[in-house]
Amino acid sequence: TGTSGSLLERKDQVMDVLQSLSAIAEENAAGTQEASASVEELSASSEQVAASTGQMSAVASDLQERIQQFRL
Repeated sequence: TGTSGSLLERKDQVMDVLQSLSAIAEENAAGTQEASASVEELSASSEQVAASTGQMSAVASDLQERIQQFRL
């Protein structure tokens, strides 16, 4: 029975390790999802900045043309 007790202890240890690994894997998956969401948000923000920059450039060009009309 000493051997079977030792085997049961080993089995319990293995189960504990597997549960720990499972928890770590779940945490990693959650972290990966958060990182992915952050990257998507950053990408959308970058696209908005690029669009705003294009609009600002068009406004600046228009303003420059209007200023030229007042120059002699």
